[in-house]
Amino acid sequence: MAAERVNIIHLLASPHGLTCRIPLAEKKIGYELEEVHKFRSSMATLEEVKESCKSLPVLIHNGKEIYEFRTVVEYIDEAWKSRSAFLPLDPYKRAQARYWFDFIDKEVNLILVINRQLVAISLFSAPSLVAWLWGLACDTEAAKKELVSTLKELEVELGDKPYFGGESLGLVDIVLLPHYAWFHTYERCADFCIQAHCPKLIGWAKQCLRKASASQCLPDPDEVYENAMKLKERVDEITPVVAIAKFFSRLASRCDSEHMLGDIFFGRLVGAEAWVSESPA
Repeated sequence: MAAERVNIIHLLASPHGLTCRIPLAEKKIGYELEEVHKFRSSMATLEEVKESCKSLPVLIHNGKEIYEFRTVVEYIDEAWKSRSAFLPLDPYKRAQARYWFDFIDKEVNLILVINRQLVAISLFSAPSLVAWLWGLACDTEAAKKELVSTLKELEVELGDKPYFGGESLGLVDIVLLPHYAWFHTYERCADFCIQAHCPKLIGWAKQCLRKASASQCLPDPDEVYENAMKLKERVDEITPVVAIAKFFSRLASRCDSEHMLGDIFFGRLVGAEAWVSESPA
């Protein structure tokens, strides 16, 4: 029987990419890794950046490509069923695990992953923590409260269990743990301590890191911070998206409501053209 060939490619420190690697390590499946460390210096536009990484992360199993990180995780669980399963057999518990998987991806995934989220940044769609990370006008205290509130919800779900999956690593653990590597970046940027607010969750993360499958996959938090700052600088260089978002975040402070801002954006307010043409400085 020919040996299986498993490859995985993802952006450096991407939570989605790390989410795909942990289950491979937990099931003791050997694989070849390619991390995309940075964008090529020749890339001059956002479209070129998106084109280069829109398919990441990707799992290649015996020459067959599997895309989208949730699909990859479930594929790994099904392709190697004889090794520790991540989804429970009970249909209700299985549905709950998938619910929290989606919750974490939507509420905790605060980094704007280039391949699908950066172009969507706007005053209305970006959480305040995303706005704060990328230097947009926002209430930092509100951003911190937003994150802490989300993490506290997860603490309630964890309860007294060692893992979200119970006695062993499960789907929810696998998707949340990669975000722990970014906590240091949030703390440095906003000058606060997550452990002071969510000690149980930090204890859970440290428990997970005692497993080689987790500790060997997660990047060093200081390296994550350095790369986040480099990425921010690179994004500012190659695209006007962040500048546009900054303009509208300033403009919002002069509007009575989001509806009024929408009227200005679509030119429905008298004198809107003159207002929008003003310098954002």
